[in-house]
Amino acid sequence: MASETMRFMRRYTGACFFLLLLAAFLLSLLLPRFRVAGVEEIVTSWYGGAFHGRLTASGGRFNMLSFTAAHRTLPLGSWLRVTDLSSGRQVIVQVTDRGPYQTDRRGRVIRPLRPHPTRTLDLSYLAAHVLGIKENGVSRIRIERLER
Repeated sequence: MASETMRFMRRYTGACFFLLLLAAFLLSLLLPRFRVAGVEEIVTSWYGGAFHGRLTASGGRFNMLSFTAAHRTLPLGSWLRVTDLSSGRQVIVQVTDRGPYQTDRRGRVIRPLRPHPTRTLDLSYLAAHVLGIKENGVSRIRIERLER
């Protein structure tokens, strides 16, 4: 009786292992593959409510509850892996807008638009929240540009 159970268990374990390998292979075919095209360490900030629903440079509407970012020079549509250097948390965002720009004490953008002197990236509210930089407003991060 014990030998029959052992034979069944071996067969069952082998089949489960094979199915897991097959599922992992199929999943790897479906997921996009990225390679790192460049790495940079910068100071970032975030933007949210005041810009929610406004048009972005890419032509869409800004949604503060999406994983997006505004960058001065990277092509619109670029994907970035952003890592907070103090906590090690990571998030992947898409560049959909230009910025950051200088603001006054109330957080309103100064017209005519002037680039911020020390920052090159603004994260959306949700991306900043996931990284844990929402409370401080600014943080030192590493950005890795991802390409397919």
